[in-house]
Amino acid sequence: MGDDWYLSAEVIFSDVKDGFNVFEGRRSVVGSAPDGRPIYDFPADGDYIVTNTSQGKGTVFSFNLAKSFDTRHGRFDTTLGYTHQDVEEIRAYNRFITYESFAFDATTDFNNMGVSASKYEVPTRVTATLNWENELFGDNTTRISLIYQGRSGRHFSHTMGSFFQTSFGGTFLADFGSEGDNPGSQLFYVPTGVDDPIITGDADFLADLNTFIDGEDCLAGARGKTVERNGCRTSFVNIVSLRFLQEIEVWNGKKLELILDIENLGNLINNDWGRIDSYTAPSNVPVAFVGISADGSQYIYDPTPSYTGSASSIVTPPQIALLPSVYRIQFGVHFRF
Repeated sequence: MGDDWYLSAEVIFSDVKDGFNVFEGRRSVVGSAPDGRPIYDFPADGDYIVTNTSQGKGTVFSFNLAKSFDTRHGRFDTTLGYTHQDVEEIRAYNRFITYESFAFDATTDFNNMGVSASKYEVPTRVTATLNWENELFGDNTTRISLIYQGRSGRHFSHTMGSFFQTSFGGTFLADFGSEGDNPGSQLFYVPTGVDDPIITGDADFLADLNTFIDGEDCLAGARGKTVERNGCRTSFVNIVSLRFLQEIEVWNGKKLELILDIENLGNLINNDWGRIDSYTAPSNVPVAFVGISADGSQYIYDPTPSYTGSASSIVTPPQIALLPSVYRIQFGVHFRF
């Protein structure tokens, strides 16, 4: 293993003190939905009241390793870093208007928000570098560097779309009618199967929905329950970049540095590599539009516009973040004197 290893580790604990929460002061509970979540009345308008909260906490652990090797074939420098986050929040606070902060975080009860994984949490992040350099001619340095960055995908929530349906009561825009910005904030109830007694709907759609749920780990493990807020993640992100540097002596120790940078090298090799998938904020992804039967005993699941008659079309796929998902090539010249 050799000597001169560099090791470091760090742990950060954080807790919320006098954070803020929002509740709406005019609404009253008038019933229960088939899975037990509350149904509110329809107040003429909303009073969005900011209160303090101590809910929420975070733990961040990081580990770093570095080592250099001198060989007859040149010098190698390596680093490896790992960070784990476990962060809980009561609201994401990612909006400018109070009623949006109230309404856009997925939940089963807007006035009684529970903690969940933070929207901004990155459970796993890995970084690594490998650098080789040597003097292949004269005392001119040749250097090749590889940089790897990997991280967990972004959190999102599977929800029941409202599509102007008023199944759970509340106010216009906050609870329903805001599809332009938010397709629905009521967390999705995951059926036990096609014969779940508290759901009904078109048989073909429910069969495709059942297949879709089986293929989604964050849903398949929640059958018979409401899915957790921010309980799903987009794909793991892997980005590899390359730098090539070559010194050329011009005269009397004065040198040119020729530099080639290729960011997201994987995407240059294969268009499907190095892509970053994400859902637009507030990252609520409707699995079905929902109504409630006349006797209040069943959810009525209807397909969203993305559905085209197959399990793979139940939800809209995440969008590709265009700028960070493409390769970039940069040439540079430095003159040192």
